[in-house]
Amino acid sequence: MRPHALIVDNGSRSVPLIAREVTSAGWACTVLPLTTLPRAGSAGPAAFDAVILSGTDLPVWAPVYHDELDLIRSGRVPLLGICGGLQLIGRAFGADLEEGGHHACGCTLWPAGGSCSQAARSASRYGGCHED
Repeated sequence: MRPHALIVDNGSRSVPLIAREVTSAGWACTVLPLTTLPRAGSAGPAAFDAVILSGTDLPVWAPVYHDELDLIRSGRVPLLGICGGLQLIGRAFGADLEEGGHHACGCTLWPAGGSCSQAARSASRYGGCHED
């Protein structure tokens, strides 16, 4: 039986690429938006061999990530955080995170207050950008 990864879609446009890479490595994967995550106390997270947290489209201190932080702290499966997903892992375990002067989208810096989606649209005119 193939290992099975849960990919948490935190708003990154890279999720299809992540899923493609996971399946090409021989894993099965399920992609769920953060609003439909299994509860940390349920058997849901234990049904997966790993959890991959995508980049985020909102600041990691936004209240929408409450259930995801509980899932991270449950410690039931190995975690891989990509960009904002790694920041969520840090936040779940007490890291002190502050908003900087710029957001990064791939290799493109965007002034604070702008979103990575805006940066990605802008950067796509100059050779593309990934959003995570």
